[in-house]
Amino acid sequence: MEELMRPEVGQLPADGYLANAYVPYQKAGSPQYTKDDALKFGTLFPGLNLPYKNYVPKRDLPNTQMVQLMTLGFVLVDLGLYLDTHPGDTEALELHNNLVRMYKAETASYEKAHGPITMFTEMNGRYTWINEPWPWEVR
Repeated sequence: MEELMRPEVGQLPADGYLANAYVPYQKAGSPQYTKDDALKFGTLFPGLNLPYKNYVPKRDLPNTQMVQLMTLGFVLVDLGLYLDTHPGDTEALELHNNLVRMYKAETASYEKAHGPITMFTEMNGRYTWINEPWPWEVR
């Protein structure tokens, strides 16, 4: 605290606020984007889609197995953040569990066809993590 009182550092007023945060409230069971739209808009929940200066991405993502994995992963993270604040939403929890199963199945399918996508994949016979092509190079 003494460091804040040094003139070269500056002083904060005793009753001043550092910031006023506002987080839009999410209602339990609120509508959701499709997985593809969620990745494109940066949120699973339309009520939280607040584009910067009315910017809306126009580009569609290619329909590849890697993009599908990225989409599922994004939706799982966003849904997990929602569940952090709404742990009693059983419908969201059921969706989360279904998406986890889908993500695991898609990951196994991708790795069978193209090799491991993380270092946490069990590899039989030989360490293949460094083999090319890298996951982002597969088209």
